[in-house]
Amino acid sequence: QVQSALPTLSSGQGRSWDKFQALLLGFVAGAACLDDMATFARDPGFLEISDGADYTPKAYGDFLRSFSGLQIRTLQEGLIKSAYSTRQTFAQTESMVFDFDSTVNEQHGRKMEGVRESKDGVWGLDTFQVFDELGLQYWNEVRPGATFSAEDVSMVIHEILARMPKTKAFKNTRVFGRTDSAFCNINFFNACSAKDVKFVCTM
Repeated sequence: QVQSALPTLSSGQGRSWDKFQALLLGFVAGAACLDDMATFARDPGFLEISDGADYTPKAYGDFLRSFSGLQIRTLQEGLIKSAYSTRQTFAQTESMVFDFDSTVNEQHGRKMEGVRESKDGVWGLDTFQVFDELGLQYWNEVRPGATFSAEDVSMVIHEILARMPKTKAFKNTRVFGRTDSAFCNINFFNACSAKDVKFVCTM
């Protein structure tokens, strides 16, 4: 499913997967920006595990900008399905607890797309994420800095719960939500009510 959601490059779909895989491996290895990928490209160990991916930061940037909104949505759906599938494989599903939160990711470049100053004075981007109590991730969305934490939370709750598998394992699953005070608003309450999600919210 991942490969079908990647942009088709003039160099071929194989190259598209190579770049995507290298970026994932770079993230795991601690890359904080695309310039860090240039450092990894000189690392024999990284080149070994990434099948020799030695693209420039510009090449990675052009690749990321080539994603369409539909492709990003398809990847997001794949993340949700993967998390449910993993959960069903090794853990109980009688109840699930989803944690909703957003994090300010401090940045240092002044020309980066979407970088804004947060209410706490941090120059960066904002990442909205949802995990279950086991640490499996169901949502990951990088947003412009200073985005209100609970923005689009109704849509996110709908997207995650609407994709809960219609299998015996999830037939009677009780769903709970946990959030901080940033989500203490009527949109979050109504979305939880609509999906029969019990919740605890800091006030």
